[in-house]
Amino acid sequence: MRRIFDHYGGAVSRVVIIGGDAAGMSAAAVASRGARPVELVVFERGEYTSFAACGLPYFVGGQVTDAQALVARSPEKLERVAAEIRARHSVRTLEVAGDMRVPGDVERLAKAVRAGFDGADILVVNTGRPPVPMREALDETDDERWDQAYRTQLFGAILVLRTITPMLLERGWGRVIVVTSSSVRQPMEKHALSTVFRAGVTGFLKHLANETASRGVTVNAVCPASVETPSLRGTYDLVERARRVPVRRLGRPEELAAAVAFLASGHAGFITGVSLPVDGGRTEALF
Repeated sequence: MRRIFDHYGGAVSRVVIIGGDAAGMSAAAVASRGARPVELVVFERGEYTSFAACGLPYFVGGQVTDAQALVARSPEKLERVAAEIRARHSVRTLEVAGDMRVPGDVERLAKAVRAGFDGADILVVNTGRPPVPMREALDETDDERWDQAYRTQLFGAILVLRTITPMLLERGWGRVIVVTSSSVRQPMEKHALSTVFRAGVTGFLKHLANETASRGVTVNAVCPASVETPSLRGTYDLVERARRVPVRRLGRPEELAAAVAFLASGHAGFITGVSLPVDGGRTEALF
């Protein structure tokens, strides 16, 4: 495993676990021009498209990490992404097929990371998208949709966090970053299923941040909105969506990635327990 220097000049070796959509990770990896990647581990949550991949080129670029793990629910899709990353960057990859909503899969991920890298330093978790179509709160009368949203957005995230975070604590240094949504700061129209459970994740993260800070592990959330992804293109009128953003455009995946990479870096060591909006100014609240 190669050694790199962190932002404060010390030699470090970092292992990153990224939970997200393998197809999106592939696109993000291709988009990382001039990156000098390292080894990798990845875990895909389930059937929903994820923002997770957005952080990949920054980690692979060697800015904050020296090892990573890839996990996805589909072995074929994961291997295709891993092969692309190995060919482009000449890196070692660890692929684990699994679903973050299934306890056995998450335990298997933990065992694979311990066997392959003897632990982890950085964990990026992505909460899933709510069921579609989106509905107004009083129209959410289907209990199956509530259960699906709970397992995809809240239960799965907490399952990964409570299983992997102890690895970071064992090393005495770590970064946990969870990608949620700006709806936890300012609820969006027809986003009741998103807001309710992602707000629950935010509450869990605040408790976790308070409990891990003295042991060297920071815990933060990144709250995106209107970032141009395949799921956004398939759900909304992009022109109208951009018009509602104060900067009058959609966000780019690499902009979300930059926020994740910053929170995972040495520069963010004095930041913990925050929810950082990456939404072009959409969140209007003071706090």
